[in-house]
Amino acid sequence: MKRERERYLNFDLLRILSMLMIVCFHYCIHGNGEQIFSASFSIQQVISYTFGSWGLVGVTCFFMISAWFMQNRETISISKWLNLYVKVVIVFLMCLLIAKGLGDNITARTLLEAILSPLNSSYWYVTAYMVMMFFVPWLNVIIRYCKDRNLLTITTISCFVCFILTPILKFVGGKTGTSTVFLAISLYLVTACIKKKIIPNKVNTTKLLFAFLLVVSVESGLSLFASMTGMVKISSHIYDLVDIYSPIPVVLGMMTFLWFSEQSIQIGKSKYIGGDTKDCKTYLFGIFASRKSPFQIFNLG
Repeated sequence: MKRERERYLNFDLLRILSMLMIVCFHYCIHGNGEQIFSASFSIQQVISYTFGSWGLVGVTCFFMISAWFMQNRETISISKWLNLYVKVVIVFLMCLLIAKGLGDNITARTLLEAILSPLNSSYWYVTAYMVMMFFVPWLNVIIRYCKDRNLLTITTISCFVCFILTPILKFVGGKTGTSTVFLAISLYLVTACIKKKIIPNKVNTTKLLFAFLLVVSVESGLSLFASMTGMVKISSHIYDLVDIYSPIPVVLGMMTFLWFSEQSIQIGKSKYIGGDTKDCKTYLFGIFASRKSPFQIFNLG
């Protein structure tokens, strides 16, 4: 009997939101010569902070969604891993073709980097994810047999080193030797604690929105203060608040994941939790044939 693939529309919606966060973040930091975070205070800058500060929040959510569904795996599918590897290389090669068409010089070393791109941190998220996959079976053994208190202790230590000690030492010019793979493993452990209910979910809509608003307010306040006092150095570090290893986007990502993990999605009068493609098509047909508004069709609760 063929096993139906269960879908969680709350996580599907979170994936879409995370993609939008990452796109807006990259547009914000690259669309103006990477100057928006260090520019003088303006309304345009506040708008950029509001929509473009959440790339690492989206990345955190992606890591945690993947971790949620890998908690019970005992082995790694090499064929799926290689399939992902090839897809990443193809994307990199397509980018090189576009660059070549625009007049850039493509060397043999560039082609070699393209072939190794999934593992050389050309895309740091991809490298962290693909390397972490090899640790998943052992991480799951630790999670399965470790007492809740010990698992929480291990998770706390790894998060402290990765998201607090590392950015502090980085700011003063030091290093902890951590990598993006360690970041991914730390988030994997956090997800395990959430799934085992070791970390209680106390995130409601008000707290989540307030947290995002607070970050925008701090960014805008620092920019305004720097513009008024002429302390340009403050502006140049605003980006560090939402950059990789900063605890701020990681905490926001965890809060966002916690909130979505507790949501159920209704389509019409029926909750859609799992099912096959045929079921999905039936629901979609009902949606488009309905005269109801989107707010009546999709209910979060």
